[in-house]
Amino acid sequence: MKGLALSRKYFADLIYPSIQENFPKLRGRLAYGLVGEGSECYGLDDDLSKDHDFYPRLMIWMEEDDYQNYGCAIKELLTSLSNDDNGYSNFRTGPIATKDFYQRYTSFKEFPIEDLAYFKIPETFLSTATNGEVFLDELGEFSRIRSYLKGHYPKDVCLKKLAKALSLMGQAGQYNYPRSIKRGDLSAIFFSKAEFVENAYQALYLLSRNYKPYYKLSHAHLSKLNYYPKELLDDMIKLQSMQDSDLSIGLIEKISVYLADILRHRKLIRTADNFLVNVAIDLMENIQNETIRSMHIMEG
Repeated sequence: MKGLALSRKYFADLIYPSIQENFPKLRGRLAYGLVGEGSECYGLDDDLSKDHDFYPRLMIWMEEDDYQNYGCAIKELLTSLSNDDNGYSNFRTGPIATKDFYQRYTSFKEFPIEDLAYFKIPETFLSTATNGEVFLDELGEFSRIRSYLKGHYPKDVCLKKLAKALSLMGQAGQYNYPRSIKRGDLSAIFFSKAEFVENAYQALYLLSRNYKPYYKLSHAHLSKLNYYPKELLDDMIKLQSMQDSDLSIGLIEKISVYLADILRHRKLIRTADNFLVNVAIDLMENIQNETIRSMHIMEG
């Protein structure tokens, strides 16, 4: 059973009925679900994931006053429910104040967030704070903030981050990779391809309006989103494992043209050039916020 399904069953079978019975004053005030660290929160756990920390997990989100008044008592109840008789002898679970949860990942307790503040939040944190599943939100406050964050970056922030990713792709993959091959510089060959691939994933996530997760989940999660054609994702995998230099150069150009074509189709650039450094410069012209538009292209 996948971790999310196990958590959902744990919630329905044991935790929700117990909370309802023991804390009648909290009825209609709590949110329950599984969101946060771990491949299971993305639905990407497998048999190998079960070799460490694979227990039923559940988070209970509460208003600050409720947490202060009832948080310890709920923790005690959850501890008492952990036994072999009910089949949940191990679990990682517990209550947390809603705004404390979001502050953990964004540094903010109040939402919405100003555009410039987004540049200070690691994207993996935003992905972690919005993954998983909310099983039940009786009050709606947790889901209100979640919906806001899942709406992705404000447009100008997204364009700026995209410009940076495209510029790095062009510099590393289209320019430095072929030159490194000519020089026979194995280290430069490796790092220029790696830089291109990393930023290609970054660009693909930005264009799909999804936050890129922790690196080891980047490809699997993007595939699960089912946003891009399989051929493109297959090309990304081929490029990472390919040893043939000429074929790698061809794939780098193919992926670069694909991204430039998306931007032209969305009318975000005017240039017919497929060199992504120039594409990024053109893209910057679409940023309306003067402070963001005036940033160096490699900022953000």
